[in-house]
Amino acid sequence: MKYQSKIYARAFLGAYEKKSAPETVRRFLGLVRKNGDFSKLPKILYDFKKLYNKNHGIKEVKVEIAREDKSIINQVKEILKLKQEPEVEIKKEILGGVIVSIDDEVIVDGSIKSRIDNMFRN
Repeated sequence: MKYQSKIYARAFLGAYEKKSAPETVRRFLGLVRKNGDFSKLPKILYDFKKLYNKNHGIKEVKVEIAREDKSIINQVKEILKLKQEPEVEIKKEILGGVIVSIDDEVIVDGSIKSRIDNMFRN
């Protein structure tokens, strides 16, 4: 039987928080394979991560920068008082600066590209 990835994610989260992780993971993967939904695994794990983070008050922070720069990443971690590493994406098209998103919502867009775009809009 085919199930939606969010249903699998909720079921996996419930089982994961009750029992030991290795056994739970093994059984869960067996169930997904048995149901013929193994191709949905990336989406299931994505949904699981979202639910887990929401239930545990963990914010998903994404930092977009034009080039690798540990000092910017460390500043973002310090300002936001992050305990975990933010997801870092190198995007040369932003030209410089930084874009910070929390839970898929852009909080700061200090990219040079957005500044240039704004100059030409006005």
